[in-house]
Amino acid sequence: NRRPPSTIAGGATLVIPLRETWHAAGDKEGSLLYRAPDGEMLILTVLQNADGRGDFTAPTRLRTELEAEGKPHLETAAEKAIELVEIQGTSNTGYYFSLTDRNLVGKEPGPTEYRVLTEGMLGVKNELLLKFSVLSQQKDTAAVQQALAAMRGASLEPKR
Repeated sequence: NRRPPSTIAGGATLVIPLRETWHAAGDKEGSLLYRAPDGEMLILTVLQNADGRGDFTAPTRLRTELEAEGKPHLETAAEKAIELVEIQGTSNTGYYFSLTDRNLVGKEPGPTEYRVLTEGMLGVKNELLLKFSVLSQQKDTAAVQQALAAMRGASLEPKR
């Protein structure tokens, strides 16, 4: 139930427990792409605390940054506001939100369109920041829950 680990600077290993049913779908602009059996897409960007910021993964910083990143999406969303949901990881608190594309409400999406964007941020210790987006046709599907569980379970294993 664990994806192959990724080695990061300093030799530590990031382990993300994403189910084997998700398949790597490549990378795009520094992000890793994974596809679920039903077509949902997980886009994961891992940022390292290269400057040693003390607040790199602080909940207040993540809330502010995620709200700012979500605001432009409200222009095309059925929802009128960003409602952050807390997510507790192995070592940090993070947040996510879900928005529905109002242009696709009640319509059949095209092959590369998704009705729902679930976007969030979660720290792993104060060393890594996981920025993730899940693209799906419905809110709170099994695949969305699997992706959120993988983010909650992400861990950083020290260099051996």
